[in-house]
Amino acid sequence: MSTLRRDITTLFDYLSRQPATVQTESHVPLAGDSEYKLLIFPAPPNESSSPSSRLNNLSTLLSFLNGHLLASLPSNAGLQRSLCKPLTAALLDKLLIPSLPSSIEGLPAFLEVTRQAVQFEGEYMGHVLGDSSRDKEVEVWAKAVAGHYERKRRVDLLERARKITVREEDDSSAFRVEVVTPQDLIKKQEPTDERAVSPEEAAWGFEDEINEDAGAGEADEWGFGDEVEPEIVDDNVASESIQVDPPTEDTEDPEDAWDLDDDEPVDVNGDNSSAWDDSWGETETLVTSTSPQIQSPIPVAPPPPTPAMISSIQDKPSPSHPQGYVEKETYLVSGRVQELMWLVQDTLRESNELSSSGILSPYASTSSSPIGTWISQTTASVLDLYRALYPVAAFALLESSPKYSMRFSNDCWWLYQELAHIKAQDTPSGAYDKLKDCQERFKVLADSWFEETVDSQSQKVNDILDSAEGFVGTTDQERFDVCEAAVNQVLQNVRRFAQQVKLVLAKGKYYQAVGGVVNSALSRILDDVLALPDVTAEESHKLSELCHILAASEGLFVEDPAQPSFVVAYVPLWLKFSYLSELLEASIADISYLFEEGALVDFEISELVNLVRALFADTQLRTNTINKLMQGHPVHS
Repeated sequence: MSTLRRDITTLFDYLSRQPATVQTESHVPLAGDSEYKLLIFPAPPNESSSPSSRLNNLSTLLSFLNGHLLASLPSNAGLQRSLCKPLTAALLDKLLIPSLPSSIEGLPAFLEVTRQAVQFEGEYMGHVLGDSSRDKEVEVWAKAVAGHYERKRRVDLLERARKITVREEDDSSAFRVEVVTPQDLIKKQEPTDERAVSPEEAAWGFEDEINEDAGAGEADEWGFGDEVEPEIVDDNVASESIQVDPPTEDTEDPEDAWDLDDDEPVDVNGDNSSAWDDSWGETETLVTSTSPQIQSPIPVAPPPPTPAMISSIQDKPSPSHPQGYVEKETYLVSGRVQELMWLVQDTLRESNELSSSGILSPYASTSSSPIGTWISQTTASVLDLYRALYPVAAFALLESSPKYSMRFSNDCWWLYQELAHIKAQDTPSGAYDKLKDCQERFKVLADSWFEETVDSQSQKVNDILDSAEGFVGTTDQERFDVCEAAVNQVLQNVRRFAQQVKLVLAKGKYYQAVGGVVNSALSRILDDVLALPDVTAEESHKLSELCHILAASEGLFVEDPAQPSFVVAYVPLWLKFSYLSELLEASIADISYLFEEGALVDFEISELVNLVRALFADTQLRTNTINKLMQGHPVHS
């Protein structure tokens, strides 16, 4: 009996999952026993059959067994009941569940198969196999088919999202997003007149504006400040996705956009205007702000020793564009996230169609969520999967290439913006709330990866400057060569980083990123030089030379050679660093004069005192100067 049971169970499994043709034959001779045959012909491998035909095959098998085998067996009740569980498992696991459709269009045919399976269970389980005591598992499953379908679709959608996420990078699918930014959201200096100005104004010329911009936050630099709350969209701030051919390595070298060569000699004077051909291809340029030379106005009445090196601080030109002018920026986004967003939109559309069609309403469990809920909430899971999986799958690429790490930041920012376009009235409430949470997480992730990339490049700069060993002993030619090589390498690294991210980031973010790396380099050099306890005249000259090497990075903040750079707007320590290179070769009278005029407000009092002690011998003049410094920065009315 056990062998017979095993063979029949094998037939249940086979006919439930494989297409086949089942026939019966009977031979009744004039004399002797009758002969009955069940013939099973496997279908060709490339031939598929409908679930209904496989269900019919099972019906033929059970009818044959009931009519010609089971009734003839002694004590067959136990065998018949033992076949119920394998038959139920075959119906569910081999026939119904694998046949769940992948679209709404396939539901009517599948629901008909489900109805037939329930009818089959009632007829053959109770009447043929004689087990009416068992729970009707197929019927119970069929009553909740709505939930089974939605869970199946959820698995399919998440698998599709996984494949999109882990797919290799394809630069050819990348596209640019155009951002229209009101001009007043761009960092710029305000024009100054030739009246007397306060020390802070003389030193910076745009401090108030930087403070105002700092409060606006990063979103303002992108021109999306009004889109943080997606329910309120400012018509003056918009973004539009436009498909363009992205730059490829075969057709365009990123360095060509800069006209830079990593091996070319460093221009210590910072005159590198050729590096600023407009790689964004825009006819208009940013409003620029001035990076003043280290010069002070010549007073009408000559003060005590006026430094020969000091002349008037240059005024910044007025903005060249009218008040209503708007600046257009673009940034690069991968095609991967566009596909994910299409998947999210298609999933929401499918959820709404399923809910409105009512086709699954008779099959929904009374305790389950409304029809379409599982599918609609899958949208947030798709985005969560990307957010969690992509940084791991692409770790090596993101770690080694600022271009791709910045593009990942762009991708997250683009998703943050696109999710703002999803309307609450078109989305189930539970799914809408989850998508709003995803939106905020993508904003945080975009900012985090941007900052992480800048921090990583800044750390590389610091590692390079470690070889300078605090710029000690630069009078020794070998030590000076080591320090010079380190500073030159820093400059090349900054330029290389700028080349890699220029065509990826929007202008505002690009300048912020490059400015952050330059600022880190200046901060390290300032700390090292100001910490030197004693600096000879020769050393001060050597240190000044080293400072002038990094002055070449100002060329990265020039778009129009006819206009002054706006380096100060993005490198907070630029003026302080520029003054340091001059103070190293200045007389004590020059330093005293600059201090009285308020030009050294960026320096801490302790830094100025230490610098004077390091540069000058212990004389009464040095003592008097230090005493003056210790009184604090002068306050000008």
